[in-house]
Amino acid sequence: MVEVTDYCPGLIHIRGQILTAINLENRLGYPNNPVSPTARCIVFKTGIELSRLALMPEDANLADKDPAGILVDRIGDILTTAQILPAPPKTLSGLDHACITGVIHNASGLTTVLNVGALITPT
Repeated sequence: MVEVTDYCPGLIHIRGQILTAINLENRLGYPNNPVSPTARCIVFKTGIELSRLALMPEDANLADKDPAGILVDRIGDILTTAQILPAPPKTLSGLDHACITGVIHNASGLTTVLNVGALITPT
């Protein structure tokens, strides 16, 4: 029998690949909400896929070996920044802080920066 966590609601078949689906709300410790019409699945490249790129990202070693997708309520903006502030204290709201790298301060407020490797492969 295969053990499945509560934040892993199932599998997704996309472009000929079977992906593990990870519910971001559950993974971060939030209660489960109904799926909204704006919900999306963000698919992440595996370590093997990243190694084939001409210019590998500096944190490519954090990529998982298995394909995975993160289920999110919606996609807002894609941000780039040179300055990531340290993560908030672990006492903040009971979230799984292993998944949080830091925060970005921008015009609209603070945006949490997630550690995708920790989301997909918990310790």
